[in-house]
Amino acid sequence: MPGLAALDQVSRAHAELYWHAGRLYVADTDSVNGTYVDGLRISRPAQLWPGGHRLRLADDPEGVDVTVVELDEYGAPL
Repeated sequence: MPGLAALDQVSRAHAELYWHAGRLYVADTDSVNGTYVDGLRISRPAQLWPGGHRLRLADDPEGVDVTVVELDEYGAPL
């Protein structure tokens, strides 16, 4: 993602996104500054989709809000 290299609070392997049983999950990979779903720091995998949950990498001013967008078969947002 453009611009992430300049951020000190987010590492290259900060969190992992993966699909399981038709749902999208995020897991923190022992990051120092944490992975947050809906404002709460996660310690185990958390569901992101469906449900419109908010994902944030690091909870400080230099953290990154990540938007999860569902795409149609042509790659256009729904």
